[in-house]
Amino acid sequence: MVGDHNLNVSGDSIYNAKNTHFSFFVEGGENLKYTFKAIKGQKDTVDTFGVNGGELGYESNNVDFSSKVLFSLNGENNRNTEYLIDSFGAENCFGSISLNHKKYCILNKQYDEKTYEELREKIVAQMKEQPYSDKAGRKYFYGEFFPLELSPFAYNETIAQEFAPITAKRAKELDYPWQEPADKGYKPTKRWDELPDTILEVDDSILQETILCEAWDKDKEKAKEHQCSMAFKITKDELAVYRKFNLPLPRKCPNSRNFDKFQLRNPVNLWHRQCMCDKTHATHAGKCTNEFETSYSPERKEIVYCEQCYQSEVV
Repeated sequence: MVGDHNLNVSGDSIYNAKNTHFSFFVEGGENLKYTFKAIKGQKDTVDTFGVNGGELGYESNNVDFSSKVLFSLNGENNRNTEYLIDSFGAENCFGSISLNHKKYCILNKQYDEKTYEELREKIVAQMKEQPYSDKAGRKYFYGEFFPLELSPFAYNETIAQEFAPITAKRAKELDYPWQEPADKGYKPTKRWDELPDTILEVDDSILQETILCEAWDKDKEKAKEHQCSMAFKITKDELAVYRKFNLPLPRKCPNSRNFDKFQLRNPVNLWHRQCMCDKTHATHAGKCTNEFETSYSPERKEIVYCEQCYQSEVV
C-alpha cells in the first residue's frame, strides 16, 4: 500500500491515520471504515465519500466539518442531521434541502424542539415499517442513503465510472441508470492515426480539423462507457501548450484521456494476497507464508511482498 505514519490501517493512500480499514485517500483519519477521500482528520465514520474534518459520519457524501450527519449529500458545519441535501449550518434537521443555519426542520418546515422530536420519531418508525421500494424492488428502510433511482445522473455520468467502472450490460443487470452518449453529429475530417508523430510536424491547419478519437475507432461500445465524444478538435491555446513543452498531439478525446488517466492508479479495492517472496530471510526459508490485503490485484505483473520481506530486500 501507499502511506506512512499509520497505525492499524488497511486500504491505500492513507497518511497519519489509525484504526482505519478498507479506506482510500485518507489524511489524519481515526476510527474509519469504507471511507473514501477523508483528508482533513475525519473521525468515527463509516461508509462515506468526501466527508472531511468532522466526526460521526455515516452513509454521506461531500459533507465537511460536521458532527453526526447521516444519509446526507453536500453540506458543511451541520450537527445531528439526517437526510439533508445542500444544507449548511443546520442543526437537528431531518429530510430537508437547501437549509441555511436552521434548527428543528422537517421537510423544510420549522418546528419547536418538542414537536420536532415527536415528528421525527414517528417518521423514523414509519420508514422502518414501510420502506421505500424502487422499480427494481430494492427496499430502502430508515438507515439507508437516498434511493439510487432518485439520482439526477446516470452511473456512467459520475465519477463512480472512473473509480469503479462497469459495462452497460452490468449496469442493466444491476438496474443502474445508464446514459448512452448523444449523437452530436460530428463528421471527422482526420483520423487519429493520421496525426504527425511529433509536434514539430504540426501546422496551424490542425485547428480546422475534427479528429476521430482512437478509443471510439478501436472499440465503439467500450468507448461509450466512459462518455467518449467520438471526435474532438484542438484549440489554439491547447496547441500552444503542446508546442511549448514539445508534446505530440493527443489521439483521444478529452473524456477518453481523462478516463485513461484514472485507470493508471490502483483500483479502489483490496485483494487478499500471500507474500510472493521465496528467498531466505531471517523470518523465513522458502516461500513466505505471510498474508495481507493489497490494492494490487493477482492479475497484475507487479511482485508484492509483505512488509518484513520488503524491508529485508531494500536494506
